[in-house]
Amino acid sequence: MHVARPHRYHTIVLCILCVNYCNIMCFQKFIIVAALCKIVIEGKEFLIEAEDERTDGNHELLPYRNASDHKAVLVKGGTSLSINFCLRQRSFVTIRNIRYLNLKKSTLLNIVVNENLNYGSYFSVPNYNQSNVFNDTRSFSIVHQLEAGWNILKVYATNSIVLDMFLLEVNDSKLNNMIFSCKVICIQQLHFPPRAKSVVTPANMAQNSFFTKCAEVDNVDIPIYHPHVNAFSITARLPQYKTFANRRQANLTFCPHLTQTLWRFDNFSVTHFSKEMYGNFTFLTFQENNLSSIDVNVIFRQKGEHTGSINTDMGSQLFLKFISVRNDVFITLRYKHRNGSMITSERKRFSESHLEQMWKIPDYTWIETDYNYISLVLYTKELSHLKIDYLRLDRRPFIPDRTITLYKSDNIIIEGVQVDMWWRGHERMTINIHSGNSYEGFAFLRLYRPVPWTRGYSQVFILYQDGNARFLPVSPEGLDWIPFGTSVILGQCKHDSIRPYVSITQVDIYPDDMKLVIFFKDGGYLRMTLKVTEDFTQAYFDNIVFMNDTSIYPFVTVRSMYVEEGNTDVDSIKVDDVKTLNVIDNWGTVPGKSFAFHRRCLSRHLTLSPDIQIDILKT
Repeated sequence: MHVARPHRYHTIVLCILCVNYCNIMCFQKFIIVAALCKIVIEGKEFLIEAEDERTDGNHELLPYRNASDHKAVLVKGGTSLSINFCLRQRSFVTIRNIRYLNLKKSTLLNIVVNENLNYGSYFSVPNYNQSNVFNDTRSFSIVHQLEAGWNILKVYATNSIVLDMFLLEVNDSKLNNMIFSCKVICIQQLHFPPRAKSVVTPANMAQNSFFTKCAEVDNVDIPIYHPHVNAFSITARLPQYKTFANRRQANLTFCPHLTQTLWRFDNFSVTHFSKEMYGNFTFLTFQENNLSSIDVNVIFRQKGEHTGSINTDMGSQLFLKFISVRNDVFITLRYKHRNGSMITSERKRFSESHLEQMWKIPDYTWIETDYNYISLVLYTKELSHLKIDYLRLDRRPFIPDRTITLYKSDNIIIEGVQVDMWWRGHERMTINIHSGNSYEGFAFLRLYRPVPWTRGYSQVFILYQDGNARFLPVSPEGLDWIPFGTSVILGQCKHDSIRPYVSITQVDIYPDDMKLVIFFKDGGYLRMTLKVTEDFTQAYFDNIVFMNDTSIYPFVTVRSMYVEEGNTDVDSIKVDDVKTLNVIDNWGTVPGKSFAFHRRCLSRHLTLSPDIQIDILKT
């Protein structure tokens, strides 16, 4: 069991001797300098229980009331106990404490990491009169810098001793329990050779990302700017970490905005004395008309296009369910339309046999820029016994997407997809197949390439009307499909909403040459040539014409997800295969000719979604 202690800021405190004499040598000969200069490394603490499934099978477990987990491990004299832990990156690791119980003989503990790094020794004397009291070694003076990935701490005991737990401190603020306990493995060094030539001038990428707990939110937002880009490429490859897992399901934990229910009130009474209730930007009020009639009013805000949501455009379903009904209740629904008018809907009857009813509210009713209003007018003989189980507003169900095969050959499949409700309102794009037909009304298109080892096709590219492009290498042998992950918005993206976008009006596709010409609403366009091999999918972009100021509008914008290390679609950016940045850190603006958006730490979210590399090829 590994438990992270509260985070503390990292500091490296060097004595005057170290600063003046050791300087760079401090990091190259760390152990020597630590002894001379008394370096103190502070970071994040992790508690490791001595007992786990592995030690349980190789050592005797003893019950102790005062042990941290009510159990401890007996390490017999002349043997050792090995503890596994993992690191996200090369880090300084300090042993802050080992908790032990010694009842018999004085024992010398020798601590070694990875067989060759000595953390020192500790001499313990027995506690003859305290059979259930554990002692602490406190901090060991030696500090080592350990590599990312798997590390092994080994304790050698000259005589039998009972070990309870270990406390380690690591100077890495992004290290978490999933990584430290080796449930997530991280790689130290990854390489992404640039395709860019030395003669091209660098682009600038900017940090617009924000933190989120929802793994289905594109909180990574990184536009890339270049005033004179003439050609660039986007390459998708499988992650460089080693795994046979293909986790590809959505994770809606901490994503209440993605649920079907827009708001809900539970377990309340409707009487002459009912009081107001409050939700998240939602207010439930009561207004008495007479002894047998009362209005139940809901005032609420709704997200729309400005935040990348379809909630204001999509129709709703209002559900009301009584816990019990003594006398029949008749309820009329009234709601405010976005045009300002009040709409009266049908009256519903509730009885002992019909405790729940539902009203349908049409598309394009709600408004984003002001409060929305619903009023339920209740009529009954006696108001004193009206108890409501729930009142809730849901989005109406989606009509399934309609997929149309626009072109199919031995070498390629092209599909256009029409959707029920698109977040850009009525905007759609036209797809023209060269030497073929023209098709209208699509929210996105999909391309498939043949896979020799399955005799079928693998999806390798999606382009949405809002400019989001997604790339995939062909599915590896043995897998039916792998998930998309990081997206790249093609073209001069508008950042006037939380969800950036472009507007694509038309795509001309030349299937034999694997070329697409993408036309934007503002009059700009670019050409894309797709290359698919067994190792990667690569798009080459040239013939670029932009209509807006290239210093203000990016030519591409990378969109992805980062919650924490091990739960990401991207965690790092390698710039020119030299400098590595964490994708969520506040690094401002960074120049480069090649940007590799990748994962160093194995992710439990969309595990095999690809790394994406963007190279500037001509300027």
